[in-house]
Amino acid sequence: MSEQTEQVVHKCFRCEAAVSQEDLDGGRAYLRDGYYVCPACMEDIRRGVQHGDIDTLKSQLAAMTAELRNISQHLHYEEFSWMFVIGGVLQVLALFILYRAYQSAEPTATLLWALVVQLMTITAFIVGKLK
Repeated sequence: MSEQTEQVVHKCFRCEAAVSQEDLDGGRAYLRDGYYVCPACMEDIRRGVQHGDIDTLKSQLAAMTAELRNISQHLHYEEFSWMFVIGGVLQVLALFILYRAYQSAEPTATLLWALVVQLMTITAFIVGKLK
């Protein structure tokens, strides 16, 4: 009887090229979360990771900085509302009730209370925005 050895062939998830065990062992290809990547696709991925255009990076950082300043100014000049304070307290209470439901053997009733408190929290925040 002749023994037949079956060679397992892995395929790249991007181009479906064969990925050999030697490439995997040598680091030219890799396996992550059940997906194989061939050496050719590895080079494409590496080229895509390199950001050669510094002007694009600078413009993206400037846009993010401007957005953060806008958020900061909006929060600084926003009017105080007691409904926001009540909403914050209710949100903490909702998280505590969820924690208690996690510890409970029968969490159904506790989860329903957490749902009610969360709806009250959302209502408080909406009413605070309306003023």
